[in-house]
Amino acid sequence: MADRTASEHALRKASERLDRSRLALLDQMRQVRGFEQGDSAQDARARMGQGPSHHPVWQMLMQAWQDHPAYWVLQTARPLFGAYAKSHPWQWVAVSALAGVTLVLLRPWRRVSASALLTTAVRALPLSRLLALWRAQIRTQASRQTGQTPGGG
Repeated sequence: MADRTASEHALRKASERLDRSRLALLDQMRQVRGFEQGDSAQDARARMGQGPSHHPVWQMLMQAWQDHPAYWVLQTARPLFGAYAKSHPWQWVAVSALAGVTLVLLRPWRRVSASALLTTAVRALPLSRLLALWRAQIRTQASRQTGQTPGGG
């Protein structure tokens, strides 16, 4: 009888901890995403759609990544090596670890100057589009503060 009440007490405590944890998680989600208590699942999905992946700068960077040659190499290699990785995962891990060790030992980044790497990275970025988006955002925020429409007078 004592064992039964002790196990019921332990189960009740675990259930209370789970409830507290769930409430803390929901509170955190509300703070981060702006959820409200009365939100339906559809409202929550709509608000999630307004996250960072829908930000114009993020979308532009993703577009730049999809135009990058390394992206196309990875997209080509995925179907070629995907089946092998699924059938032999530990060999794939070993090959990846060996490639990582080789990369660290050879240190190819030491053979190229930092300024050359920076120049290459800057050239790859669509800076004109970034600057145009940034200016548009500043104008929009300024017009919201003054109560005017963007681009209007």
